[in-house]
Order: sequence, then structure tokens, then C-alpha cells
Amino acid sequence: MLKELAPPSYLGVGRFFGNSHPNLAFVRAVLEQRIPGSVFANFDRHGDPVTVLITTGSPFCFLSGYFSPTVMGEVDAILADRPFVRLVHSRWGPEELVGDLHSFGFKQVERIQLSIPGVRAGDYRVHDQVPGGFTLERVTEEIFHRLNWRDPVLDIFGTMENYLSHGYGVCMLSNNIVVAESHGVIGGGLVELGSITHPEYRRRSFSSITMSEAIRHGARLGLAPVTSMDVENRASFATCAGPLRMSMDFRYHLLTRQAD
Repeated sequence: MLKELAPPSYLGVGRFFGNSHPNLAFVRAVLEQRIPGSVFANFDRHGDPVTVLITTGSPFCFLSGYFSPTVMGEVDAILADRPFVRLVHSRWGPEELVGDLHSFGFKQVERIQLSIPGVRAGDYRVHDQVPGGFTLERVTEEIFHRLNWRDPVLDIFGTMENYLSHGYGVCMLSNNIVVAESHGVIGGGLVELGSITHPEYRRRSFSSITMSEAIRHGARLGLAPVTSMDVENRASFATCAGPLRMSMDFRYHLLTRQAD
């Protein structure tokens, strides 16, 4: 049975999530207690963990190790009260999904992860020109309350103070309006970045500008940048693989479920 672990035991299950695991920055951020989350594990008769489930305050949760329909039932019980779930397991593919997923209400989604290996802040000069009438700024306490993604950021980090201490963001402003923003989740030497543009300012490459500065800032901190998106999100992929010069690491599958 999956049992919740105390924080001192978190790092002991890190080996279940190797360097090629999707969204590894999120996983490591929970294990390093940079973002709120919970860690569950079940154990063999020798007391060694065989399955690990990590939940976050966001929809993303992570499962690794041995799994079966019984394990899926336990996972389903832990996640039952969540209105939206995105459950990641690096081994899941079209022919490897476990149990009767429809009975748990899950659907399969394919995603892509990209990165920039060995990026250096001084060499990365992509989209570093800010148009007139706009400013590019790091997210501060004053700016935080005006973010378009304030609520999702709070879901991940729990509080503004935790975000400012253990994450970071870059935004573009015009007349005190946040027109585009990029945010980073830090864990395990990685920073996973996400970006959004205000609906009235789309198709002007503003998210490329905030993302490029977020990549540079991460490089200054010694962090390797990664990002991910659903395969269907062709616009985001085109921006990351094109202007931002990110390379595709791999495709992976997750299970998604949304409450009625």
C-alpha cells in the first residue's frame, strides 16, 4: 500500500526518477522541498521502496517504479479529490498503459520535452531586444499581484514568498500591464520554464522575449533550461524549436483526468 513519507525520507526515493525522467525539475523541486508536495511509496518485504508517487500543488503528479492495476487503484484514491490531474510516468507508451484506464477516467496525452544543453548566458543572444514602450523586468512582490498566471503559480509554489525565494519569473510590461510572462520551477540543477501572453498582445513574439531572458537568467544561476508542452500545442513547439533554439529531448505520455 502507498504510504505518505516524511520529508527526511524524500531524497531516498530520488533514484526512482533518473535524468531522463520527464519534468524532472518538478520532481526534484518537491524532493528538495522547494515547492509543496507529498511523496508516497510502497515497499517490498525487505523494506525497500518499489513504487513512488509524487504529488504537487499543480495538476502534475509523478509515478515511478513497479505498477499494476492495484497500484493504479491506490493512486486513483490519493488523487480522487483533485479536479484536474496530469499523471506522468516515463515508461508509459501506447502499448504499456496499465489497467483499465477508462474505469479511472484517464485519457492519454502525448507531450514533448525540449532543452538547451550547455547554454551560457553571455552567448545566448536570442530575442534580447525589447520593443519601444515596453520594459522587461524580473517578477517582484509588486508585480506578482498583476500576473496573468498568478493563480497557477500559487498552485505550484503555495505562496508568493516561496515563489520569490525558490523560483523566478520574467515579465514584459506596458503601462503597468503584464503583457507576457515566463516562470521557472527549479530543482536538481534544472529550471522548467513556462510562458503565457496576455490575449490582447499575442502573435507579437513577446513570450519569446520573456522566455529568452528567463533562459539567460537560469544560465546565470547555473541551471539547465527545459520546457514541455502537449504535442497538439504546435505554436509553443514552433517558438521553442525555432526562435528560442531549443532541441527536442524526447516525447512522452501522461494520463490526464478532469472532473465533470
